[in-house]
Amino acid sequence: MLNMHFLIFATMVVLFIKMTCSNTRVFVPIYFLPLYFQFIKTDSPIVVGVRMLSYAPFQSIIAILSSWLIGKTGCYVTWLSLLDTLYT
Repeated sequence: MLNMHFLIFATMVVLFIKMTCSNTRVFVPIYFLPLYFQFIKTDSPIVVGVRMLSYAPFQSIIAILSSWLIGKTGCYVTWLSLLDTLYT
């Protein structure tokens, strides 16, 4: 839920919108790719799980890398934008 005190700061509003879009871009494929592989490619759930295994480590590496870079530099907008672009 969005805290109304954040609406005072334009940076916080833009960051909230950006992170909402990023999370949507991450979680929609996690939900719909297994359904696609099961219904269109007629794969079993085990095969779909194996296909999705390559997706999870890449997501984790990008998340760890972005949080490490933000902690080291303190510049969150640049690193989030750059790593979101890399993720896409």
